[in-house]
Amino acid sequence: MAKSNSKTAEAVNPKNDGKILIEAGASLICPFCGQARTLMHNIYIDDAPESRDEAAALECGCVEACQYRNRKKSKDNVPMLLDGFLDFCEREDQTDASPVCDSIKRLAFDIIDELVGAATLTVKGTKVKLSLKEGQLVMKLEHKKGVTQTT
Repeated sequence: MAKSNSKTAEAVNPKNDGKILIEAGASLICPFCGQARTLMHNIYIDDAPESRDEAAALECGCVEACQYRNRKKSKDNVPMLLDGFLDFCEREDQTDASPVCDSIKRLAFDIIDELVGAATLTVKGTKVKLSLKEGQLVMKLEHKKGVTQTT
């Protein structure tokens, strides 16, 4: 759990959506390296202890925090990759591709979390290749007609 010093200023978000404001100048402790990080800008976080850890990790420059940011960014991009997959399948006149999206999503998260090195699966003539490149998830789509797309 991240600790804050006495200078931490918190206020309830005026949108009343359960988030609190951590003001610039507040200190947060990186959950990976343990160093205090002073916020240079205001941020809104969820009113939960793990949100402080995440905010601190997003501000820290240690290797583990950088890796955490890359994983988070990749996970946040998975819905966009799935949309790209569905658009690709639609352009190639493949219907009923959406049922495999949950499987692709699970594989993507396993690759991001480094539980699986890479994965390839074929869905009705479209080969889906998932891998990490420089810490970011990459999806390459190949259709049996020779059409490819990388995102």
